[in-house]
Amino acid sequence: GEGGVREADLSNLKLTHLDSALMGRLCGVETLRLSSNNLTSCRGLHPLISLSSISLSQNSISSVWSLSPLTSLTSLDLSRNLLPSPPSLEPLKALTRLTELDLAGNPAAEKSHADVSSLLSQALHQLKLTL
Repeated sequence: GEGGVREADLSNLKLTHLDSALMGRLCGVETLRLSSNNLTSCRGLHPLISLSSISLSQNSISSVWSLSPLTSLTSLDLSRNLLPSPPSLEPLKALTRLTELDLAGNPAAEKSHADVSSLLSQALHQLKLTL
């Protein structure tokens, strides 16, 4: 049937990484909150292909390449992380369904608003970008 958890809140758990056993239990989840942890990357999220919304705010993430397989994402909150520069955001161009992206409080957004906007808006036409 259609059972199973659709939402999971794993915020404020001091997580430093996402282990595959935990992620395996989240298959089918559509909304995931991982804010206010100690994550440095998004590694481990790639199996969660049902995700439409994820919050990764207030972590220490500097790389987002592991997000590119999550092509069902429509909403992504990466605010207050350590994404260093516009090129570090390249993998997000694969998320063609994205309509909301929050990058506020990242070095990339603070240093170069215009570069970030042009990089992403070429690929993501419906995007509402918060910097």
